[in-house]
Amino acid sequence: MPAKRRPTKAWSHWTPARDMQLRAHYATASWPELMAMLRCSRLSIKCRASALGLKRPRKQHVWTAEQDAHLVQHFATRSAVDMASTWGLKPTVVYRRAKQLGLKKDPNFLSEFAKRTGLPQRGAACGFKKGSVPANKGKKMRPEVYAVAQRTMFRKGQRPHNAKPVGAYRVNSDGYLDRKTHNTGYPPADWEGVHRLVWKEHHGEIPPGHIVCFKPGRRTTDLALITIDALECLTKRQIMARNTLHNLPPQLKSTIQTKAILKRMINQRTKRDEQPEEHR
Repeated sequence: MPAKRRPTKAWSHWTPARDMQLRAHYATASWPELMAMLRCSRLSIKCRASALGLKRPRKQHVWTAEQDAHLVQHFATRSAVDMASTWGLKPTVVYRRAKQLGLKKDPNFLSEFAKRTGLPQRGAACGFKKGSVPANKGKKMRPEVYAVAQRTMFRKGQRPHNAKPVGAYRVNSDGYLDRKTHNTGYPPADWEGVHRLVWKEHHGEIPPGHIVCFKPGRRTTDLALITIDALECLTKRQIMARNTLHNLPPQLKSTIQTKAILKRMINQRTKRDEQPEEHR
């Protein structure tokens, strides 16, 4: 009996020469050309390109004045699918352009479209009817199931073992001191920064679009040091201008940028190493 022919093994690793080819042609060559040139699958090429930080340019449709005028005139009363097929585009491209131009569908067109497609009837057939009764209403849990489940049931009024009372303090993940002001069980509503509470005590509610923060060099989690003279209320624009990277010394700015580059390279290498060997 003749021996079975073993399938040809695809290249299981990327050489520097193949990487050079990929970098040179990834942005311009078509997928069939890339697969023939590199002798591997489209998925393998995409994974390797992602590891190398390569991207293909997105094909963006350039809208002409005539197309915009046609869209403005007919979008409200014509199907976007029909217009997209006329121009050889995807419907999402037409909807995106219509949104940019502030266009909306005519309510009468939507109503007629719903009648033609029967969407309301199909939706109503699958929805709950008024007065419908749940299938398990009034039914109790079987005794053998209840005996197993009751050991882990929450009792009425039961609270977690780590629950803190109103007035307690904590240091949140951003490094600010918080005080518990409510006991709703929803942490974002129950805790508030002490620096915000101190500002409200002296100046009332914080204006919309403003942020209460510490003055430079005054940030602390010591309750006694969080005083009104250590705080200021700034707009979001002022906060962004204060925290921008360009305010730092050149050497520190360069160090931060280099750290970001190294972190990105490490993430790419980690992602590549975690891929299956046949996709490298």
